[in-house]
Amino acid sequence: MALQGSATNRFYEDGAAAPIAIDAANWTVGLNFNFPLYSGGAKFATVNQGQEEVERLKIERQVLAERLEQRIRSGLHLAGASYAGIRLSEAAALAAHRNLRLVKDSYERGVISILDLLDAQNAAIVSEEGAANAVYDFLLDLMDVERAIGKFYFFAPEEARVQWFARLEAHFQETAK
Repeated sequence: MALQGSATNRFYEDGAAAPIAIDAANWTVGLNFNFPLYSGGAKFATVNQGQEEVERLKIERQVLAERLEQRIRSGLHLAGASYAGIRLSEAAALAAHRNLRLVKDSYERGVISILDLLDAQNAAIVSEEGAANAVYDFLLDLMDVERAIGKFYFFAPEEARVQWFARLEAHFQETAK
């Protein structure tokens, strides 16, 4: 809708035929009203497009939430596995050291060769490194879980950190059963 108007007034005109006083007032008023009766369904298409965009964003949000949940769950499973790996690798290191003691004793008595002793020493060293790496693997998996949940308990106050690790320990004990 548009409203337009104009007004003009000539008070004086100078020239050859001029001495006549002119008081001529002109005015115009215009009203323009535009209503498209048929626009090819563009209004409805625009509304439908907006609704479809909202639905697409809702689905995208749901997909992101599911991905985040999947990342947290898989991170917890990996951390649980690496936590169990700590105990297993420590047990393997202990067994390798016991074996090394037996092999040393057998070597000192002359029952086995130097190669068997070197193999036992190598197995003990490798198992110690495996036990140390298991701890680091667990810490890496734990950091992935913290990154997925968006909170780093490593920097949290001591009380919150102890509570979180207790809940995590309980979760690992529950999933181990």
